[in-house]
Amino acid sequence: MTGPSRVPSWVPGLPLRAPAAHKGTVGKLGIVGGSPGLTGAVVLAQAAALRSGCGLVTCAVPESLHAIVATQTIEAMTLPLPDDLGHLTRQSRDAVATLFASVDAMVLGPGLGRDVRSAEVLEEALSSDLPAVFDADALWHLAHLGADRAIDLRGRIITPHEGELRRLVEACGHRWTSRNGEDVATLAHRWNTVIVAKGPRTIVATPGGNLTTNTSGNPGLASGGTGDVLAGIVGAFLARGDSPVDAAVRAVWLHGRAADFAAYGDAACESTGRPPCYPDVTGIGEESLIASDVIANLPLAIRELQVDRPDTLG
Repeated sequence: MTGPSRVPSWVPGLPLRAPAAHKGTVGKLGIVGGSPGLTGAVVLAQAAALRSGCGLVTCAVPESLHAIVATQTIEAMTLPLPDDLGHLTRQSRDAVATLFASVDAMVLGPGLGRDVRSAEVLEEALSSDLPAVFDADALWHLAHLGADRAIDLRGRIITPHEGELRRLVEACGHRWTSRNGEDVATLAHRWNTVIVAKGPRTIVATPGGNLTTNTSGNPGLASGGTGDVLAGIVGAFLARGDSPVDAAVRAVWLHGRAADFAAYGDAACESTGRPPCYPDVTGIGEESLIASDVIANLPLAIRELQVDRPDTLG
């Protein structure tokens, strides 16, 4: 890359990998999820985590659905969990606790489903000190538990879209107002957590009141599975040792930037007012963009960030 930086100054830099790095030193991530009809969410999250530089990823899924996930996860490991007709239950909790003891961070929720018994794995996650991302159906279960119920979400990141955020707010007995920065910041302080409020311009809010409004991304992200991709990226950076704030802000920008590369490709994006991209990259447009396209273009976004800030970890 030549010329002025294309990476906003508020995006945390991404150091180059240390020469002595091995798969055990660049992050071990556990992903817990999956239920009938929703196994693809776990597959997308693990692929995104690996493309984000995570060294080891383990997908913990219901045993009866394990074969489906295992055939689609070549580089990740899989862990079958006790289940009942494809849903995690109380019997899954001990196995999940064992997984948590062996990883650096976790992602809970992609494709988890809304069987009330699956809340047991959320309870286990809440009792752990492990850095975590709560996404998708984990947020549904959190709402049903009551997010203000003496739950300390410190060290965790929640990634709700507007409907999920509204459900959480109302479940806590508060009046929903809007997904604007001030309101999201209030919630982040109240719940002591980092909130990634997904939307046309995703907002990252911290417990201390800091707000970041993302500038990358495009309407092509309005496609099923892109949220699972984002959860996997955030989880990867948590596992690699980022603070929850840095993990969230960097992941959100890379996610949107990868979508821009996928949709617009070369300098044609400039004529539409979109961010400039690398030359000779063919874009597929917004209408045809799907979640796996974001994963496929993550290397371009990551390379851009690293070329702009070529620091090396010792």
